Amino acid sequence: MDLERILQPVKLADEVLCRRESNLITAETTLRFIISKLININKPLARKLVDSLRKRISERRTDLTAVLLYLHDPHKYEEDKSQFIYDETFNLPPKSVIRKAIKNIVERLEYTGSNAVTTTPVDDPYEDIPPLISRRKRSRSTNVT
Repeated sequence: MDLERILQPVKLADEVLCRRESNLITAETTLRFIISKLININKPLARKLVDSLRKRISERRTDLTAVLLYLHDPHKYEEDKSQFIYDETFNLPPKSVIRKAIKNIVERLEYTGSNAVTTTPVDDPYEDIPPLISRRKRSRSTNVT
């Protein structure tokens, strides 16, 4: 009976994650769900499964997970950040880390090989913002009448 109760959240998670429309945000939510359900069961096997899941999640999780969550819904990101502040597995980095990761992604997209593509003027007021974002901001500010 306990084994069935312990494996029920895992079965539900398996069904959710195997759906065609599942993505990394779905996976993140599903893993949080599994762990919370297993913690509530409070049996030795459930605790061992939680520990194993947390260890594996921590090994595979990167700042790019946080970038994806932030880009998907910044307000939800802030809620999750405060909710999981003491949870080592699902703790989310500050916005500065996310901005740096996004900037690195944009720079990687703009620089091909050793030839740097320069699109930002020297006296650009948005010089600390990646060029793709800078152009958008610049075009918005010039279109305002």
